[in-house]
Amino acid sequence: MTSPRPAPDFRLLFESAPGLYLVLSPDFRIIAVSNEYLRATMTRREEILGRLLFEVFPDNPDDPAATGVHNLTASLDRVLKHRRPDTMAVQKYDIRRPESEGGGFEERFWSPVNSPVFDETDRLCGIIHRVEDVTEFVLLKRTREEEGNRTRELEERSERMQSEIFLRERELEAARRNDLIQREIHSQLEIKVQERTAELHASETRFRLLVDGTLDYAIYMLDPRGYVVSWNPGAERIKGYRADEVIGRHFSMFYPPELIAREHPALSLRIAAEEGRYEVEAHRIRKDGSLFWASVIITPLRDPSGNLQGYSKITRDLTDRRLAEEKARRLLQEESARKSAEERAALIWEQSERLRVTLQSIGDGVIVTDAHGRVDSLNAVAENLTGWHERDARGRPLEEIFHIISEETRLPAENPAHRALTEGIVVGLANHTALLARDGSERPIADSAAPIRNDKGDIIGVVLVFRDVTEPKRLESQYRQAQKMEAVGQLAGGVAHDFNNLLTVILSYGEYLKDDSRLPEDHRDMARNIYQAAERAATLTRRLLAFSRQQ
Repeated sequence: MTSPRPAPDFRLLFESAPGLYLVLSPDFRIIAVSNEYLRATMTRREEILGRLLFEVFPDNPDDPAATGVHNLTASLDRVLKHRRPDTMAVQKYDIRRPESEGGGFEERFWSPVNSPVFDETDRLCGIIHRVEDVTEFVLLKRTREEEGNRTRELEERSERMQSEIFLRERELEAARRNDLIQREIHSQLEIKVQERTAELHASETRFRLLVDGTLDYAIYMLDPRGYVVSWNPGAERIKGYRADEVIGRHFSMFYPPELIAREHPALSLRIAAEEGRYEVEAHRIRKDGSLFWASVIITPLRDPSGNLQGYSKITRDLTDRRLAEEKARRLLQEESARKSAEERAALIWEQSERLRVTLQSIGDGVIVTDAHGRVDSLNAVAENLTGWHERDARGRPLEEIFHIISEETRLPAENPAHRALTEGIVVGLANHTALLARDGSERPIADSAAPIRNDKGDIIGVVLVFRDVTEPKRLESQYRQAQKMEAVGQLAGGVAHDFNNLLTVILSYGEYLKDDSRLPEDHRDMARNIYQAAERAATLTRRLLAFSRQQ
């Protein structure tokens, strides 16, 4: 006699269910939760069981427009009042992140259904709160990038539905092999299984319609070793193989030989199994041997025990997008180069204009030549000194415009621009150099010439700076004359001072002798003559002293 098979653990079955379920008491206290619900809401069972629903899941305080708590409360109240399921529209209900993941709230969107649970006496004893996380779908639908409604939600939803269908088929297969287990399951669980089976079949139908109707994505499944077990029309369109040509073959057939040599197929499956996902953009091969640029996502499929059952693989042809990006990048580079050239041209023009204004504002004459000594430009002062207008002088040899001679020998003087060009040094003009203007007038000038170098250090011209020194020379001559007069005055003052000392003695003795009665009259007359001559000499001496003081 065989011992009766132990009753199934319904709580374990509920917690392991692949959907997102929460069981609430009539006062909205959490009494049971599925593992998938804990994963989706980033919560832990021991932290939420026995707590009020809205204490665990409050509104986002940073979102003043949040209505999640209000709308969910209204739905649960309707279930209590009308004793029938209540399906809610898609709700925005943000979820609090654990402190270990940065805290705060994460934006989420849900599709909830709240269903009443009755006991044997038809008393409403709880509410099953079932949700589906549609965040990715809503966000991708909101952004609607280049593929329109072919968004990432398709990838995530496809992966979940593929996994769910795959696992459900295994459950049904196991259930069919063991009818005894089915007979021992409680009738209420059987009803729930049937309902869940109907949901899964409907989901599978929707999924297959979705997958078969998707032509922009290659969606197929692999067994744990990497052999293809399913194939959708999108895969046939992108890769070129019919289902009967590819099912049962290893997926490495889509890789270029160099990637196969580096064991990329096996590496991608290993990374997917270890990290939960493998994503890459790389070249893949079509049936005709041509390469295309693909976005590839590989996701492992596991049963509730964590055992690997296979992989889902989604491939998207990005060749057109990559070509468009490269074209856009090339156009952007060309536009950038054009703008850079325009900015450089504008800068050069601005610098040239600033240089022209500067040269026109300089008080000295400025002549600029090219590397061959031909005049390139003159400022206004140079035009005035040479008698040449810039429009007439441009392109002419410098000697024709800047005609200089030696004031002493009247012979042509060496033009400093030639030495500046040939020797690459700054050259000053020789002393006593004169400039012969176009009208024949002559002016003494002074200053220097310097070579003009480019960024490479090559001489590309000469700048000649000169000025009219007529007035400075006149002032210098006057200064020298004044110095001579000052020297004469100092000499005259010295002589007058010394002579005045001699005259003082002569005048003293002359005055004494001319009035001395002891002398004969003729001697006194001579003394008077001496005295008068000395007085005239003294007057002259005083004039010399006055002249020296003025100097």
